[in-house]
Amino acid sequence: MLTSSGVFRGLKVNCGDGNLCVRDDILEAIYTRLRYMTECHPFVLILRYDLRFPQHVLFSDYRHALQNFMNSFSVYLKRRNIHYHYVWVKEIESSVNPHYHCVFIVSADQCNSYVLNREAQIIWSRICSDPACCASESLLHCCPRMLRNGSIQWDVLIPRNDPNFEVEFGDIFYWLSYLAKTNTKTFSPGKGDRWWGSSQLR
Repeated sequence: MLTSSGVFRGLKVNCGDGNLCVRDDILEAIYTRLRYMTECHPFVLILRYDLRFPQHVLFSDYRHALQNFMNSFSVYLKRRNIHYHYVWVKEIESSVNPHYHCVFIVSADQCNSYVLNREAQIIWSRICSDPACCASESLLHCCPRMLRNGSIQWDVLIPRNDPNFEVEFGDIFYWLSYLAKTNTKTFSPGKGDRWWGSSQLR
């Protein structure tokens, strides 16, 4: 179930300096959805988000908040005929509230990252707000990808016909493998509290 070798399905994964373990089941969920979407569409856009709660509020029903976000953003994509898959994970550090990391892998022929990121921020802000306080849209952080040359890429797009497709696929899988790290996660089977999830592949 755990990998610390830095390799999964022949691809590099982020194990830090060798001191981190990653979960095979989460890596498999990311890999299969990324592979499926790139086989279905000539251009695929990768959206990686960090979702946090306001620090001054204890969210007792954080599971409903995440479900509300995933459902609302999924409805937004479906209404625009955007094909998508997703994987999400829950983590908790020093805060009283957990936080979430998620990736949406979407068909890129009818959308752009700016519009989708903006909508995601609006949805999460609305979920985290209450009648007395409007939550900041920055609670949803859009994560850029660090390239090999040290520059930052905000629009993470995979063209299927790119001659370097497999190299690009591997680099993006490495970037997303961060979601599978075991530290800051507590897995408690049977306790009714899920620590990760994904869309259904048909």
